[in-house]
Amino acid sequence: MVRLYSFSFSFISWLLLAAVCHAASNEPATKGPNFVRATGKMFVTGRWVSPQGATYVVTHGMGGTRHDDRFERLAAELEKAYPAANVLRVDWTPAASLQAFGLPSPWKVAAQIDDVALDLAAELRRAGIDAKKMTMIGESFGNWVNNAAAEQLEGVHCLLAFNPATELAGYSLPDLREWSDIAWSFHTRSCYDTAQPTGDRGLYLATRPGAGATAQHISGITWLTERIAAHDDRWLRAEMPLPPADADHFDAIAGLTGELIAEQPVRVVEES
Repeated sequence: MVRLYSFSFSFISWLLLAAVCHAASNEPATKGPNFVRATGKMFVTGRWVSPQGATYVVTHGMGGTRHDDRFERLAAELEKAYPAANVLRVDWTPAASLQAFGLPSPWKVAAQIDDVALDLAAELRRAGIDAKKMTMIGESFGNWVNNAAAEQLEGVHCLLAFNPATELAGYSLPDLREWSDIAWSFHTRSCYDTAQPTGDRGLYLATRPGAGATAQHISGITWLTERIAAHDDRWLRAEMPLPPADADHFDAIAGLTGELIAEQPVRVVEES
């Protein structure tokens, strides 16, 4: 049995997180891509090489994306590291920035996830991308968009879930293993992250001392970008030699500089 955890979920804390993310989404996210697909809910931009090649898809969470943010920087590093790969960014900023009574609303955003995923899967399918050569990388709610799109595509190669959103934000936790060959999730102690198992393997992601709940919750994408920039793609490829899984504990610690720390912290999050 997965050990139940308890913490006080703060409505005000979620509003603060949404405000931080929303403030970062007030500029357009495109920067000369050669691949553009748009629908009513989202658009996909990036570098397109070949439908037969490997594909990396990067998906933001609540609040959206903008020019030169952490999602664009990750995509840029992927393009440099893998010149023969398709590298695509999903922008669903309008749906990810919905409000209620003039305030950011994670619950209204959560209600958009499945529709956004339907559009995303349709555009990827229309482009002829080989889903079995696709790695989908997400942050927070973006992980659930990726998983729902993977279901529509009847499975993808890999789902890498960074800072997967707590189930208290309005979206039931999916099982990422159902629609991927590999599913690794990376969690912090942030109250915005879930501590529950969501994939094949669950890692505790180390963060810098003193990092608050919001800083922890948006740390994973930058951490992966730094790993790729350092020419270390073992986490991206899910090739780290992890110890046996334990449902009550994270499988290991992903260190600040990419090292694997063979400790298994208990699956809990901090109170907000």
